[in-house]
Amino acid sequence: MKYKFKSYKPIFGAITLLYFLVVQSAAFGEINPNPTFSSGNYRMVFTEKAIQPVYESALPVTPQMVDAKISEIYQQLFYSSDGANQRIVFDAVGSPAGLKFVKDIGSNDIRSEGMSYGMMIAVMMDDKAMFDSLWGFARAYMFPPTGNWYSWSLQDQAGYPVSEEAGASFKYGEGPAPDAEEFFAMALFFADHRWGSSSGTAIDNYQYWANNTLDILRSSNLWNGTMVKFTPSGNFTDPSYHVPAFYELFQRWASSNNSFWQTAASTSRGFLQNAADATTGLFPEYANQDGSPHAESYNELSPHSAFDSFRVIQNMAVDHYWMSKNTNMRNLVRGVMAFYNNLNDPDVLPNDFDFRYGAVYGLGQGLSGTGFYRTTSPNPNSFPVNANPWPNRATAPVPGLAAMNAVGALATDEEYVKYFVRYLWLQDTPTGTGRYYDGLLHLFGFLHLAGYYRIYTENEGSTLELSIDTGRLTDAGLPLIYWRDPTYFTAAGCPEGQTVTSYTYTMNFLTDGYPDIGPVDLTPLTNGRWLASIEPVHPSHDDFDIAVTRNCSLSGPRTEHITGFVDPSGFVKDTFGNAISGAKVVLWQTNTADENSALIQLPPDSTQMAPYNRSNPDYTSTTGNFGWDVAPQHWYKVVASYPGCVNPDDHDVFEVETPLMFVGPEITDLDMRLYCPYQGKLNVEVVPTMDWGDGYCANVTLTNTNSWTLDWLTSLQVEGKVYVFWNAEYHQSGDTVTIQGIEWNNELQPGETSSSIAFCADRTPSYNITVRARGTSGTERVRLTVGGQTVSEWTLSTSFQDYPFSTDLSGGINVQYVNDYGYYRDVVVDYVDIESVRHQAEDQTQYSGSASGTGDCATGYNDGWIHCDGYIGFSAYQ
Repeated sequence: MKYKFKSYKPIFGAITLLYFLVVQSAAFGEINPNPTFSSGNYRMVFTEKAIQPVYESALPVTPQMVDAKISEIYQQLFYSSDGANQRIVFDAVGSPAGLKFVKDIGSNDIRSEGMSYGMMIAVMMDDKAMFDSLWGFARAYMFPPTGNWYSWSLQDQAGYPVSEEAGASFKYGEGPAPDAEEFFAMALFFADHRWGSSSGTAIDNYQYWANNTLDILRSSNLWNGTMVKFTPSGNFTDPSYHVPAFYELFQRWASSNNSFWQTAASTSRGFLQNAADATTGLFPEYANQDGSPHAESYNELSPHSAFDSFRVIQNMAVDHYWMSKNTNMRNLVRGVMAFYNNLNDPDVLPNDFDFRYGAVYGLGQGLSGTGFYRTTSPNPNSFPVNANPWPNRATAPVPGLAAMNAVGALATDEEYVKYFVRYLWLQDTPTGTGRYYDGLLHLFGFLHLAGYYRIYTENEGSTLELSIDTGRLTDAGLPLIYWRDPTYFTAAGCPEGQTVTSYTYTMNFLTDGYPDIGPVDLTPLTNGRWLASIEPVHPSHDDFDIAVTRNCSLSGPRTEHITGFVDPSGFVKDTFGNAISGAKVVLWQTNTADENSALIQLPPDSTQMAPYNRSNPDYTSTTGNFGWDVAPQHWYKVVASYPGCVNPDDHDVFEVETPLMFVGPEITDLDMRLYCPYQGKLNVEVVPTMDWGDGYCANVTLTNTNSWTLDWLTSLQVEGKVYVFWNAEYHQSGDTVTIQGIEWNNELQPGETSSSIAFCADRTPSYNITVRARGTSGTERVRLTVGGQTVSEWTLSTSFQDYPFSTDLSGGINVQYVNDYGYYRDVVVDYVDIESVRHQAEDQTQYSGSASGTGDCATGYNDGWIHCDGYIGFSAYQ
């Protein structure tokens, strides 16, 4: 018998495999040490610093922006005045006042799936009126007089499609869809814990109806032992119906059958492990009890990965995030995400593919869709779980799939995860015929990644339920905030029927004696929660305590605390421990995850740095502090300098650097020290001796006014570029020249004066650069840039030639290949001479897009070859 088939039409989605991959080994799984059920902390993934760079925006995504976007999506889908193109919730005309239903627009019916999803969203949005109107409709019209379940589908009594504002007479679909009962029960428990319940069998006795729904679910022949089935008459299942996190909560909160639900959670976790395809990690629509794909004649998609399959990654990620009972869920989430991340071959994409959002899933490989593309055979909305491709691909992305894949960010922190999150953030809310399923999954994705889809526990309304959104924890599990970034946390509103009369926080620093912050008012959000914004704090390695106090109109004040740790990043001091203000600090990073790869001085505004601070160089504050947050999976080091200061261990070196470090250490508490001789009693006098307009010379007189012998070092402010210094060693950085004595005059006795030092400088300096390079075909062009500005281009010959250039610009030098368009067109750079100093191409500062031979396009080696319009960078000069 045909019970339930989602007769989706090929209107919004797509399918086709682009190429194969092997899923990574399960050895990467870990148990979440702080599952949200026990910790109460929910991540706002959209605002996390590891995610921010991929938005490519000058401004970071803030909680206020996330809240506004979720409110906009909810308003459009649930309340829009445009019922023809935007809204999916409609009034039940002729029914008791206020009842509403969620309509499947494409299929023109009402589904228990959509009703249960609508209720779950309403409780997360703290919209009790919407929740009650949907639940009231489900109870009144979706429970048939014969049969002990909620009908999976309703149509008009005559069998015609449900009109936009439907009447109160319906035809029941045959049989239940147990995923709806699961979501009905879970939403009802959350409603009870968030709003409280009335008594008896009233529609708002949510606790009673939650348990009633679980009893229906248990007694409707919908289980093979402790494995949920697809239909009462079949012995197969739907992987997307397995929600082990829900079962864990049913085990705790149900009034009966508690051990059953505990076992069901374990059964589902084991089943999902078996159901994941060994090659792709994907899941079929339907599966046998052993996890193998199951085919049904009434659903040609059933053995393939298609619409129901979209939701499996959400259920697994939530189980890991909420409960984390074993490592399987994280591994399975990584398998699905790895598959879509690797659908990134630009050679198989249609020419008119939309690249607007860049390499969303492909890490620079050019894929900006979801990986599902429309086909014509055998069905335009699926492909086999083993990844055998269908032909005739097209370019329609599937918003629901994109949203569900992004939810995987809750369970894994692979480098590519941020691109899934960005795609969801930039994705428009679905409209038109496909807005029902895609729209609900789109909103689910936003709720999960905003930290709004959460467990509401018993007596929730009486607690503040604090959740700080830092995205980082110390080894001890404490929230870690970065001193230079704004930080946010959220808290619950008052219990149902009460209003907030005041909501404030005070922040206290526990060790350094800094003054408290606050009290500061919290700001209300739209989902019944309140937001606190903590501005950048003092740059100190320190513990903090945040005391949050809420006053409710009836229950009075309640105070709870969050403790955590401030990460100061780093500071520059002299060898006596005095802070150096204005020290220049430069961030260098390897261009791959290999610590032996070339170091790159990250350019200003690089998305490898957090958007709160993308200055490079950075300059220390009055307390000597500096700081960045940098991308994971790279090695980096920090170099600091200050005029008049040198390396404590080598006075001929005018800077100090950290060891090479892997991003990121838990606490970036870098202590950088420079030797800065005491100069208060060293008199320095500069007297010009000649001036010819474009240049000048000057004498320098030094007098030691101390009562002890001074091994002197000092700095001068000069105009132009010094090209000669007599009787002193010098180092120029910008308009500052640091000088120190040579062997015979490096010490000044008490009261001694030295006037033997002099220099000459050029006010309009020019720098001579020579590039020696060749091409393999003789048609290649290279571009020379200095300090980020293009200064020259040359067409190369097939033999090495010198290409000279003079410029008054200063800064880093790049030699870039600019017209690559085929095999066996490559550039080889021998060296670059800068002011007669030779820099071999093998010894580079930066490297991109190169390969060790022609016709290749891979991560390069330091050998001078450039392919794929790559470049080689050489050290900055001044």
